[in-house]
Amino acid sequence: MPSKIEGIFGLITLINHIFISKGQANRMCNEMLFTSIIFLIGFGLTVSGGVSIIAYLNLLTTGHSFYDFASFIFYRPECYLLPIGIILMAVAIYNSDPK
Repeated sequence: MPSKIEGIFGLITLINHIFISKGQANRMCNEMLFTSIIFLIGFGLTVSGGVSIIAYLNLLTTGHSFYDFASFIFYRPECYLLPIGIILMAVAIYNSDPK
């Protein structure tokens, strides 16, 4: 078993070493880690997309209409991070095994 944890990969390795002899527990642990990582990636993408959309709300204060704002964010690639992140988080939450 490693004596020193170096970052998230060291933590994953440590958890795998703890559950390596348990068979079913090891599989469940790996699934839980994968689901957690997918959820965190989705959360990060959601935050990035949401911050971008909120930042672009300043267009409304410069006199643009809401239609101009909506058409502008529709063509900005960073604004697509919000729905992609929400989908990833939903997949991570609802695709997990209830056992």
